[in-house]
Amino acid sequence: MTDTQYQIYVSYADADKDWVINLVNGLKVYLRRQLGELSDNFIWAKYMLHGNENRLTIPKQRLQQSKYLLTLLSPAYLNTVGNSEIDSFANADNILVVECDKIRRPEKLQSFSGYQFWHEDKTGNVIRRGDPKPTVDEKEYYRLLDQVARDIAAKDAVDENRTTDSSVRCNGINVFLARTFIYSKQRDNLRKSLKNQGIVVLPHKNYGASNYDLLLADLKQSKCFIQLFDNDDISQTQYDVARSHNIPALRWCEKVALNCMEPVGMKIDAFTLKVMGWIRQPSTANITTQSLISFNNNSSPQRGVKVFIGTPPENIQSVNDIIGRLPSDNDLEFFIYPKKSEEFLADEYLKKHLIDCDVGILIYYDDGYMEWARRYLQFVQQIQIQRKDAGKLDIPMFLISNIKIQKEKFKDVLTCLQKVEFLDCVDSITDSITQLIPQFREIVANTLSRGYL
Repeated sequence: MTDTQYQIYVSYADADKDWVINLVNGLKVYLRRQLGELSDNFIWAKYMLHGNENRLTIPKQRLQQSKYLLTLLSPAYLNTVGNSEIDSFANADNILVVECDKIRRPEKLQSFSGYQFWHEDKTGNVIRRGDPKPTVDEKEYYRLLDQVARDIAAKDAVDENRTTDSSVRCNGINVFLARTFIYSKQRDNLRKSLKNQGIVVLPHKNYGASNYDLLLADLKQSKCFIQLFDNDDISQTQYDVARSHNIPALRWCEKVALNCMEPVGMKIDAFTLKVMGWIRQPSTANITTQSLISFNNNSSPQRGVKVFIGTPPENIQSVNDIIGRLPSDNDLEFFIYPKKSEEFLADEYLKKHLIDCDVGILIYYDDGYMEWARRYLQFVQQIQIQRKDAGKLDIPMFLISNIKIQKEKFKDVLTCLQKVEFLDCVDSITDSITQLIPQFREIVANTLSRGYL
């Protein structure tokens, strides 16, 4: 980040205030996925003024102190704010334009990056996305928010890269970069970037089936384990060893939940820069869960908690938002599976991670998915047998919904599952999961106390 006091100044018309507040709150979620936890003054808008602050001088100061100008164009904006804040902003390269309505951009804004938060219906009427308040079904609204966040993160990454010189090298630091077949080209590029900074990249050799001690020795002398995940059994075994010895692990995979077609998170170049930034820190810092980085948290004497989340495909965006709003110091690692009930039995990765995880969560939003949840639990019931064969305890399951759950529909399943907890009519699913984190940690502690990994 730069030395500017504020990162983003939001320029908008007072008439659009309510819509702007929702947009800013949503943008923060997506920015956290790209950049990690945000400072309190990361993003600023006029509605954040306190009652005793000067409404004329403070916005001018904030504008001068900001790195980016996010301009929200609407008819009201052109008739009130106009070009005044645009003309006052020093760095023209860092202006981003959100189009709230179908209007002609001022000439000064013609060349800047733009995001069209409006569309036309079949009769030609212009409709603003997310107005008056975004719903979970407005995928294009959330896709645009995601794109704004990615573009800001990419600009920051370029700036950070420009300021990196030989004085910021990491001579003598070892990292373990797991081999991969699918992402071999990306791995080679990451390896070169690390070596250019004076970092020693392990392994230098292949490990046979009997060379566990050699693998462990290399892992223990590494600051972290890095993996471009491609479901390869060898790299997964290495990751499991790293986890079991509390070695911080940073993982990148191209798609959420390993094999889902819903892309999320950061590009490989941005991941590379994130890795560099973390390695340069003088001590082992906490790593927090984000969309395309999953890891165990080394601040805990135990390993992190592997959490499986099942949800209908239509809810994937909402679930990603929930995870993005969790406290940044959690030590949860998520495997998200947005599957229809008829896809359960055919999915080997689904079986694999239900066997491997510590806790299972099912999230859904209306009565139409009650049967989906029941079938999911029936599937988990079958997996419990395989968990026992693998020396694992039964997986505790949590059903979370913002509606009333009809528990009588699950009677046939509950007789065969040792632990199923219902959390229904919750105001905030994020808050419910946050409150469960201590319970999740106790489950892991109990698992480890019995000699299981």
